[in-house]
Amino acid sequence: MAHALIALGSNLGNRHKTLDSAVAAVAGHPSIRLASLSPVFESLPAGGPAGQGTYLNAAAVLETSLPPDLLLAELLTVENQLGRKRGCRWDARTIDLDLIFYDDLVLQTQTLVLPHPRMSFRRFVLEPAMAIAPAMRHPTIGWTIADLLDHINRADPYIAVGGPPGSGATGLVETLRQRCHYSCIMNPITTTKDDWLVRVISGSSGSACDAAVECIDKICRLVSRDRWLCDHRTPKTPDEYHTNPDSKSRQILSDFWPRETMVLVQTLLVMRGVDLRRTAVEETFQSAAADILCPQLIVVLDAPDDTVWKNVAESQHGWIHLLERSDFFNICQNLRAYAEQPGHGPMLRLNHISLDRISYEVSAAIDSLKPVVRVDC
Repeated sequence: MAHALIALGSNLGNRHKTLDSAVAAVAGHPSIRLASLSPVFESLPAGGPAGQGTYLNAAAVLETSLPPDLLLAELLTVENQLGRKRGCRWDARTIDLDLIFYDDLVLQTQTLVLPHPRMSFRRFVLEPAMAIAPAMRHPTIGWTIADLLDHINRADPYIAVGGPPGSGATGLVETLRQRCHYSCIMNPITTTKDDWLVRVISGSSGSACDAAVECIDKICRLVSRDRWLCDHRTPKTPDEYHTNPDSKSRQILSDFWPRETMVLVQTLLVMRGVDLRRTAVEETFQSAAADILCPQLIVVLDAPDDTVWKNVAESQHGWIHLLERSDFFNICQNLRAYAEQPGHGPMLRLNHISLDRISYEVSAAIDSLKPVVRVDC
């Protein structure tokens, strides 16, 4: 028997009754046994049209002999039986049943992605799941439910946006700054005419190493906690989000992921034939790591090689024009491989979609970090 984690949500009609009916219908299937059911939590909507009511959320662990595609089909059947109407994305709904984990299976088809691609940062999923399955482990991130929730609780109100150069991080952060008035940190290393990366690529070996250390030092000072958190306090309850109109502006975004910037600089040095063991790049970053902002969520943007190459080739960044096309693709490959490594924590990966859709996705992800409240039924 496989063990599956599902998330339940409702914000239309008699929400408590609908959740109870959904659990009963799922557990009534002859190939499904309800192993555990969480308490109910209340959350604010994350994304979707304005004016929606609050959600009631729960989680359940199932034991099942159904394969994942048939289990998903059963969940969709229950949704339809309970009056689910599918309109625009993240609209209000009588019931929502999401398949979060199916053992440690990693799967991507046209109809099902496992683990659920947004569960690692959705507090309305993690809080209920924590109550019944704290030791369940995310198969690609490598963290348990308890680890993920603890990270969101302890991390700074900071979203780092990364991805290969040309993937759109700067445009996204600028858009969210204008729409939501977030505090934003823009990357001076890859998006200005400062010559750090030019020196890394074309300077003498010693000059390249010095410039690399300067790059990392600059980045670390930009995202230091002392610089950004003195006037920031993230609201801790849903009521604070309702009553404080400036709560969203307390979020900090950057158009770079500091650790990814270190990988970029190291990749350029390796392309120069520099032995990284003889540089102070890693040491510089690690010495500052305890004092820099810890992101609640890492957003990684990407696009096909030809698209990002076209974007950077049209830019005014001098360092890009010193690279051969093949060298640039090698950099992109290294950055993607680094992002795919386990252990980075909650991550949202967005591939080759429009800026409007990306900003919509990220805004909803930020909303999903909001606190939830346990409800006594």
